[in-house]
This record gives sequence, C-alpha cells and structure tokens, in this order.
Amino acid sequence: MILLVLYNLRMKFYEIDLNKDPETLTAIRLVFDAFYSDANTFKERAPYLLKIMAESTLTYCLEDQEEIVGVGALLRAPLDRRIAHLTNIAIEESMRGNGYGAEMVSRLEVQGKKSGCFLAELRPHFDTNEFYDKLGYYPSENDSRLYEKFLLED
Repeated sequence: MILLVLYNLRMKFYEIDLNKDPETLTAIRLVFDAFYSDANTFKERAPYLLKIMAESTLTYCLEDQEEIVGVGALLRAPLDRRIAHLTNIAIEESMRGNGYGAEMVSRLEVQGKKSGCFLAELRPHFDTNEFYDKLGYYPSENDSRLYEKFLLED
C-alpha cells in the first residue's frame, strides 16, 4: 500500500492546451502511434489529429519522473446525459504494463466526476477489452462498440 501511494505521488497529471503547450507534440505523437500504423504519414496527419483533439476534448498528460508516459482526454461537448466520454487514451509503448493505463483511466474518471458525470464510457481499441474489464467497465447495452462504468461517489 505504501509503495502504491509513493508511486502515485511521483506522477503528475495535468491538462494541456493543445494550441499552446510544449507537450502537444508528444501528446499527439502518443495518440498517433497508438491508433495509426503508418508512422511515415505522421507529419501529414498530425495537424488534422491536433485540430480534432483541440476542438472537442480536454486533453491530459500523465508524467512520471518528468517524462510524459501517457495522454488521455474527455470530450468537452455538452451532453444531455451527464456522461464522461474517455478518448484518445495512449501510453508510451515502452511503458505499457506498468500501471500507467489504469492510472490514466482512474484520473480521467475523477475529472468526469468533478464535472458532474455519473457514467464513463469509452470505445476500446485493438485488444484492450480485457484491460477495461479489469477496471470495472462492461459492454454497453445500447451500443456494442462502447464500454461503460458508473462513476460512484467515494
């Protein structure tokens, strides 16, 4: 338990402004590398990805020992239902399997709760369904592509 607390204390979680912050290129690169296989087209597609992410989400970085290890985002669009849409979650490939993904999701859920959301939803990519199952997410009854989790008060 003490080790987990120390692990969490050395990490920083903060929002970045994709239009201004120097972390932007690292964040965009992480998302691009996680979801696109053709790294040669990064320069071509990065401006489009940046535009989409900057306009529709609040983007956060997870840093450990002053190195960005992951990014994630919450949709900023107003919703009738109070649902936190978690998106663009990506962990540096060499850092995967060390708990950073679970930490990123947990911190995004906290941001969702702070904004009044009662439910988190996301669309798993690739082979991440088992990962989200372990974090308490379950397939949505309304959309088979989505996973959901109630954000209960602590």
